Amino acid sequence: MILEEQIKAWCTAAESEHLEFKEASAGFDTGKLLRYCAALANEGGGQLVLGMTNVVPRTIQGTRAFLDLNQVKNHLLQQLRVRIDVDEIEVDSKRIVVFKVPTRAPGRPIDVDGRYYMRSGESLVEMTLDHIHAILNETAPDYSAEFVKGASPGDLDDALIARFRARWREKSGKTSLDRVSPNQVLDDAELTRNGEVTVAALVLLGTAKAASRFLAQSETVFEYRNDPASIEPQQRKEFRRGFFGYLDELWQLINLRNEQHQLRQGLFVHAVPDLDEDIVREALLNAFAHRDYRDGRSIWIRQSPHQLEITSPGGFPPGISADNVMFRQNPRNRRISEALQKCGLVERGNQGAKLMFQKSIVEGKQPPDYTGSDEHQVAVKLSGTVEPRFLTFLNRISQNQRRAFELKDLLVLRRLHQLQPIPPELRDSLQKLRDVGVVETKGRGKGTRYILARGLYEAMGERAAYTRSVGLDDDEKRTLVLKHLRACGDEGCAISEIAQVVPGIPRTSLKRMLTSLRSQGLIHQAGQGRAAKWVIKPPEST
Repeated sequence: MILEEQIKAWCTAAESEHLEFKEASAGFDTGKLLRYCAALANEGGGQLVLGMTNVVPRTIQGTRAFLDLNQVKNHLLQQLRVRIDVDEIEVDSKRIVVFKVPTRAPGRPIDVDGRYYMRSGESLVEMTLDHIHAILNETAPDYSAEFVKGASPGDLDDALIARFRARWREKSGKTSLDRVSPNQVLDDAELTRNGEVTVAALVLLGTAKAASRFLAQSETVFEYRNDPASIEPQQRKEFRRGFFGYLDELWQLINLRNEQHQLRQGLFVHAVPDLDEDIVREALLNAFAHRDYRDGRSIWIRQSPHQLEITSPGGFPPGISADNVMFRQNPRNRRISEALQKCGLVERGNQGAKLMFQKSIVEGKQPPDYTGSDEHQVAVKLSGTVEPRFLTFLNRISQNQRRAFELKDLLVLRRLHQLQPIPPELRDSLQKLRDVGVVETKGRGKGTRYILARGLYEAMGERAAYTRSVGLDDDEKRTLVLKHLRACGDEGCAISEIAQVVPGIPRTSLKRMLTSLRSQGLIHQAGQGRAAKWVIKPPEST
């Protein structure tokens, strides 16, 4: 059940593909309701809120839309074939209606009269054919386990098979692997069966000739540019053979230009490379294991000073996004992933992705950046730039607390240091960090904010940054409001405009401030309701 506290918290929440606000004071079109609910379901589910404005800071207007909730629920079920719960709640004597839309079933996009909708900014648009195709393929069988017509075990490289066997034996401790034939090794790994060769076998162990003949898209292109903006690369190399044959060579190419940072910690100096080998290898393995091998494009690896970007065809697998990639797992090519697990190259439980994020932050670098990803590709950017002060900050925390922090804790600390909002999936770390004294709170109740502790900023030599993170005190906020109202003159301005002058203040707190200024005779209110404006009072003449 949606509670009044949640409604009021939404007044300052950003709209997203999972949360939509409509004023709908007099009513709301049923056809539009169907399309918005379908779009929310197609994009993972969410909530449609009627009776609130859609511009932050929002106001609660109330709505008379869909007074018969049972009727509208039945209509949604019949049209969309999805059960949608509806909550009705009264806040400040105003009626709010919230449609709680579940995610669609895997492989089944939701349509309205044969059309499939998704969000684009604040608008609804019809899904592209590529997007619909990606949804329909969610329940398709593992493509990497399919057999390649015309291919035989002779199309696999004997040296790579031997390398695969050795890695598997080392990882598992099974000395019996030394006593079976290469064909039996391949069958036991489910890469072949009765002489038939899978896509996974060609991707991992195929000869150059076989890869070009049967799976030309399993190509990797490496480029190096001194300037990321330059058109022509200074070096380019193409790989089209079994992945086991060039993983090490790729790392050697990248490491050729891998600069070292000499960082001083007290009396000690230690080297931190631009690109950590463990992080790079994990990013490469993810690209090979999870790309869409039905897509005709290649994997691209682009290196430039202090930066590496890896782009692989196909968007994230279902249920995975740039926000949760470090915590969730859904292998697109299970047969390839399982073969890599047998060799100890990847781990179950998504430990490799966590390592990428954790090690980047501990080295004082930006975490892996997936913002270049979309429904057609996954792009991860690794930054080699080290921030010495943030590294000092992490070391100081470790020394003071004599403890290791979890990945969620490190992500929260970095976001707080950069004054970024904390997403819901990380908020459970805030109280723990406050308890150990590395995080402070400012304000009370719904206005509570979390910031890094003063001592940590002082240790980093960033006292001014601490002041910025604390923000303005009440007197400073009142001064800003009065200054703005003086600039508005006799015309005055609405409370929504005043809220932009002092962002982050809950609407109720802002109203109390304005009421206090009015009681002191400094301002007055002109008009009532939504048309009301606040006007500065001119000084009395003597």
